[in-house]
This record gives sequence, structure tokens and C-alpha cells, in this order.
Amino acid sequence: MSQGNCKDCDLEVFENSDKCIFHCEKSTWITKVDPKDNDWDFGTEVAYYWDDKKVKKFWKKFKRLIKDKKDLSEKESYYRFDGFIFPRMSQDTFKDYIIDCDLVFTKSCNFKDNVEFFNTTFNGKVYFNKCKIRGNVSFVKSIFNDRFTFNDMKEINEIYLRFARFEKKVEFKESECNEIDLENTTFKDLADFYQSKFQIANFTKTDFEKVSVFSECEFNCDVDFKYTKFLGKAIFMDTVITGKLDLRNAIFEDDAYFLDITSKKRDKKEGQFIGEPTEVKVANRETARVIKSFYDYFNNIIEANKFYALEMKEREKELEEDKKNGKNLFEWLVFKIHGLASNHSQDWLLSLFWIFSFTFSFVIQHYVNCYLLTNTLEYILVDIFIFLSFLYGSYLIIEHEKINKFWYVGIFYVIYGFFIKDWSLSVFSNQLNPFSIMTGKEHLTFGGLIYKVIIAYLIYQLIISIRQNTRRK
Repeated sequence: MSQGNCKDCDLEVFENSDKCIFHCEKSTWITKVDPKDNDWDFGTEVAYYWDDKKVKKFWKKFKRLIKDKKDLSEKESYYRFDGFIFPRMSQDTFKDYIIDCDLVFTKSCNFKDNVEFFNTTFNGKVYFNKCKIRGNVSFVKSIFNDRFTFNDMKEINEIYLRFARFEKKVEFKESECNEIDLENTTFKDLADFYQSKFQIANFTKTDFEKVSVFSECEFNCDVDFKYTKFLGKAIFMDTVITGKLDLRNAIFEDDAYFLDITSKKRDKKEGQFIGEPTEVKVANRETARVIKSFYDYFNNIIEANKFYALEMKEREKELEEDKKNGKNLFEWLVFKIHGLASNHSQDWLLSLFWIFSFTFSFVIQHYVNCYLLTNTLEYILVDIFIFLSFLYGSYLIIEHEKINKFWYVGIFYVIYGFFIKDWSLSVFSNQLNPFSIMTGKEHLTFGGLIYKVIIAYLIYQLIISIRQNTRRK
């Protein structure tokens, strides 16, 4: 070993380095150039990491360091591991191990590979803040008897906290990782994941015994709280979930807050979000019902109605499956009509679209039959053609949300005006009244009866849909 002390601490420098074994670089980058290549090829940079002998020596000294609590408390630089550069860990580096001191890894700490603790007991605090970790982070089957903090950690690939138990407060805030796995993990105290981002998340059989906070988290994936217990308050305010949310097998024993949960991230200005939350995708009817119940509890009827509509859509999907097996055909038909007519009493513009479209098509059909056709067969064929064309065209417009429905109504208006010569819509207005036949002496055909019944139903859906913006009953 070289003589002298490391400039970052008072330990002796390691080998040919000017720093100690903790602060010195653990890899060497060498540019390799193929001699067959021309001068324009600058080669490839290759990293050569420490061999097993050096790695074992590092962790042996590190373990000795953390065991000596007296020295750690006196020398803050060692205690906080400021500027430490960590080589890779072997699988048994911290396996079946007890750590009694605090572990504080700050901004200048650099982990060259995975961070792995297996079946380790931490009696002191564990603190990560703005560290650089090139690999994965694993605390499998570990016990944390004091606080665990993992704040402002970016570009982490995978974090495994499986079969772990946290006795005190956990902060996992403002951090980003590709995947987090919390299967069979227990949080005895507050678990705060505020403003963290995940691409994949596994919460299977996770227990949150006190408050759990997911406010402003971003889940760019499906989220399934499968067999997860929320024994304390669960807070999902302004949480972003781009995939499907599944709460079917989650257990809530206290209040759950889903205020402004959304499927798309919103910009923030002066601490306030801009724009309205976007409808969350629910995996099943029970998920929509859980969130709807939250809004009902706080008398937020408008938002509750949105999830009521999602609940009905999921029920419709269930009936689709029943229909394939020849079950509940009539109930499926009722749900389908209800959904198409008004999005389960949520979209009054959709009801208005159908009212205009039905009335225009009926008036045009009536005019063609009365003035342009001469025999019964032509009546029947034209009626069938107009009816099917109208239904198919309207269905396509509804299914393609990017197409403005009222452009379709405008086309009907032009056709109506061309045939009827009534650009002021007087014939249209008289025909639209579903009760006009009750006071007049005109003859009512079977087709006219069907039209009156449909219009009466659509007007009812229009009224209900408008009322749903303020109340459900």
C-alpha cells in the first residue's frame, strides 16, 4: 500500500491510487482500437472492474467500519459514507446480517453495480438521497427497525422490497425506477411514495397498516393491488395511472382518497394543476365502485357519476361474456341501449345527437314514402335502407370519438333541407314532439309509434343526463 492518507479522509491510500479503498475509483475505462481499422475509428471504451480479491477486501473493511459504532459516531465522513464508491456486492455480502448503526448514503455515493441485502436486519436508520446506482436495489426478506428513506433517487432499474418488514416510517419520495416489487411486504407505519414514478409495479399481498400516500405518483403501467390490505388511510390524490387500475382484491378498512386521480399527467403552475383529470381506466366493475363510493362519501356527486358510468360499462362487458354463453341476453340489450343512448346517463350531448339524427331520418323517410314512392314493396325496401344506413352511420360516428358527431347531424340537415325544402326546421320541430299525436287527429302508423317511443326515451335520457351533473337520484 502506498504511503500517505486519502485527501477525503485520514485513511491510508489504497495501492497506486491517491485515495483510500473507500474513495478510490473501482473501475478503469480503456479505449480499445482495432489495428485493422482506419484512423477515423476512435475505438470503443471498455470498463474493467475490480477483481474478486479487491471486492472482498473492500466489503470486509466496510463491515468492520459499520460495526465500530464509536468510531462512526466520531467521524461523520465515515458515518455518512460521503463520496464512497461501492464495487459490486456478492450474494452473501450482507446475507443473514445484523446492522446496528445508521446507514446514510448521500449524493456523492456511487454504486457501481447492484445494491443487495438479503435477510438483513437494520436496527438503525437507512437513508439514500441522490445516490448514483448503476444496477438494481434489493432488500429481500429484510427487517427495518428504524426509518427507511429513499428520496430523490433517479434512473434506478429495479427495486425489490419483497418479504420485507418496515417497523417505522418509510419515505420513498420523488424517486424514479423502472420496476418496484413489494410482494409480501409489510409497512407498520406511514408509507409515503409522494411524486415517485414507476414503469412496472407489483403490490401483491402488501400490507399498509397505517397511512399510505401515493399522491402525485406516476404509474406508467397497469396497477393491481392484489390481496393488498389498506388498514389505515390510503391517499391517491392527483395520482397518475396510465394503465388499468385494479382494486377488486384490495381490502380497505379505513378511508381511501381518490381526489383528481387521472390517466394523464397534468402540468402544474404555481402549485396548482392545470386542466381537468382524465378518466382513469378501471380493470373491473369493483374498482369503479370503490372509487365511486369515495366520491359519494364526500358528496362529490359529479365525480361519483363518472365512476358510476364506468361501473356500468364494466357491467356491460360482463354481460358481453354472458351473451356469448347464451345468458342474460335481455339484460345485455338493455345495457347496450342505455350505453349507446347516453353513456349510461352521463353524456347529454350524445342523447341530443340521437334525437336530432332520429328525427331527421324519420322525416326524410316519411317524405320519400309519401311523395316519391308508389307501391308497398318500395316503401319497405326504402324504409329498411334508410333505417340501417342511419343506424350504421351513427354507430360508426359514436365509436370514432375523433369524429365530431354534429358534423354527421349537419349532413342530415343538408339532406333534410334538400328534400323537404324546410331550412327553418318547422316540420322537424313539429315532428319532434312525442306527444303531438295525442292532441291531433292525424293517423298514427306503426313506424310512427316506434319513432315516438324512441324519441320519448331519448328525451328522458337527455333530462337525466343533464341532472346527473348535479345529482344521481
